[in-house]
Amino acid sequence: SFYFRPCSEDSSYETIDILPDIASSPSIKLTDDTPVSNRTEPLTGEEFQSFLDQDGRLVNEIGLRKAIFLGSVDSSIRKQVWQFLFGLYPCTSTKRERDALLIDYIIKYHELKNRWKTMLVIDSKPGDTEIKTKYTPRPLDLSLLDQTNISEHINTPDMEQKIEFMKIQAQVYVQRQRLDIEELKNQIRVIDKDVPRTDRDEEFFRGAGNPRLTELREILITFAGFSPDLGYAQGMNDILARFLYVMGSEVETFWCFYHYMEKIKEDFMEVGMVKKIELVKMLLGEIDNSLLHHFECHDMGNLFFCHRWLLLGFKREFTFQDSLKCFEILSSQHLELSSMEAETAVRREEMKEFANTGDLVLYLFFWLSFLKLF
Repeated sequence: SFYFRPCSEDSSYETIDILPDIASSPSIKLTDDTPVSNRTEPLTGEEFQSFLDQDGRLVNEIGLRKAIFLGSVDSSIRKQVWQFLFGLYPCTSTKRERDALLIDYIIKYHELKNRWKTMLVIDSKPGDTEIKTKYTPRPLDLSLLDQTNISEHINTPDMEQKIEFMKIQAQVYVQRQRLDIEELKNQIRVIDKDVPRTDRDEEFFRGAGNPRLTELREILITFAGFSPDLGYAQGMNDILARFLYVMGSEVETFWCFYHYMEKIKEDFMEVGMVKKIELVKMLLGEIDNSLLHHFECHDMGNLFFCHRWLLLGFKREFTFQDSLKCFEILSSQHLELSSMEAETAVRREEMKEFANTGDLVLYLFFWLSFLKLF
């Protein structure tokens, strides 16, 4: 069976296969005493600093995610928080280690862009004018380091030597990446249709010749070229726009987007899409079964209209600023962490009860003998 979903803001539609045999998830149990989270004010800079140690490590990740879930993040510190929230930097990294990692990000992204741009020119043929542009490899731009502690040492012989070595490593890394230039050309055509209509009502993206649109395009092409299993899909431009608005720099935006897409890439595939909608249907059946029945009576029981909400995190249902808050709250994964903690506590109590019966040793010996059979 099939269904149709809107591909973009225009009236075009894409056919999506509905895959059968989706594994059913366990039923959801709700009780009258199910706790409801109390909302708080957005996370402030002072509160954020309390989650870090003196070297800049994030030492209370669970506390940070809970604070984000309950109140979102103040816009003045959103960039620093998102760097941890979306995996740009490890929580255990120090400020100094993050500065060094930023250099690596800059160089790798520079080499990734150089490769696909060079390959487009090499592979160009007469009549390819809509894609082909004259391209001269640009020098490495390290201006992003001006805001770090490395900036004052960037021109020292020792640092220049380290950067040259990192360039070689990045070139090796990039050459190992598979790049299908013909497929990339097809994806560029789609990207070039979507980028010009991305959040144009926002001041950040408004105006003819806005350089932010060029940055969106460069990032999407780079991601599509070096993510062959996923490529580019409509909707990615909407997700990327939020990252670019918050992070401000092309390099940091690319790597935040890259890490985020690694986590949610199933959502852009048929299996992941159907699975999420099935979970929503199951949840609605537990919370408001009469509403689900109403949808079913009006041939809307498949809940396909929820797909855009889930894929884009309600981006088009709220104002841009509110959608940022919604995005970070949904990405905090606080409820998932709480569920795992609860499950661990239940298992711990079960083990204690089991141990009190005196049968634990017998249990362990049974499994040891069982494993020896293999």
